[in-house]
Amino acid sequence: MITEKGAWGVVKPSVNLYVIPGKDGIIYDAGYADRKSVRYFLSEFQKIKKECARRSQACEINRIIISHAHEDHFSGLHILRKKLGVSIMLSAKTATYIASKKKFRETFDTGLDPSKIPLPKFLVRGLNRLYKLPEHMVKFFAYNCRYLSDPDIVFDGKTEININDDTWQIFPSPGHSSDHITLYNPQTGVLFSGDNVLRTITTWLGPPDSSLSAYMETLKHMLALPKLELILSAHGSPVTKPKERIQELIDWRLERTRQVYEAVQKSGKRGVTLKDLFNTFYKKSGSITYFISTGWIQLTIAYLVEKQVVAKNKIGKISKYYCVGSEGADAVDRFL
Repeated sequence: MITEKGAWGVVKPSVNLYVIPGKDGIIYDAGYADRKSVRYFLSEFQKIKKECARRSQACEINRIIISHAHEDHFSGLHILRKKLGVSIMLSAKTATYIASKKKFRETFDTGLDPSKIPLPKFLVRGLNRLYKLPEHMVKFFAYNCRYLSDPDIVFDGKTEININDDTWQIFPSPGHSSDHITLYNPQTGVLFSGDNVLRTITTWLGPPDSSLSAYMETLKHMLALPKLELILSAHGSPVTKPKERIQELIDWRLERTRQVYEAVQKSGKRGVTLKDLFNTFYKKSGSITYFISTGWIQLTIAYLVEKQVVAKNKIGKISKYYCVGSEGADAVDRFL
């Protein structure tokens, strides 16, 4: 595991890159592409090669694969291919998302809602550019984010690959992002989880590309794997009790969903807005907390609307949410 250091807290988190050395080795996730991060990775990679040489073991790395199309995972692809001569292996969805800046922003950018701003669309587009400018500047200058239109290998859906004579499974694991994939060795029970399972923090979920229902299905799929001994996450330390941690995450999301339902239920006929819900969970919080945490609330309320236990009523530009029927918070258990 090589951990590229982050900066400014959640703005640029530390990220783990994994090297599986051998005669037919692979790198999982590509990290950042700024000079400091790349220099550090290459320095640590040389240490791995020297250690393999000391043990008289092969250290041929010929592929790199990434978990999903977020900038802390794909930015380093182009430079690592150039420096190490590896082939880039992407899922079809990921390959589409990172093929160009335009496609990436169409998929992942959230912006101002034109329906809530009484201005011509071209002016709203201009405002959106200003709104997203700080984020785009951070990703360009701090991450050195680059898009990639020419992967060497593209696969679709569930597949298997050979790494050093071991058969590893790759399976779709949407939730944190719709294109997320997981790398799993059924013989050793080692699983590379990307951002879907982290040891000490919960996975970020939020629009426009996360899905609460897909995330829960992914966790349940991982929990049902016949052999699961170790989870290696994209952030933080290894998960040495994987089944227990996955169950904790399932229970946490169920509890959060119940809490959102109960908050809507308590509002009665007056209903509740997204801002009301945020203030219920994060009192006296700043804009950074709002930016990071409001996503899971939006996903959860949208999920409850989809399952028809909560109704949405839009009055002017304000959306309010009300409970449907009187089933109680236990109703969410049937769906998640």
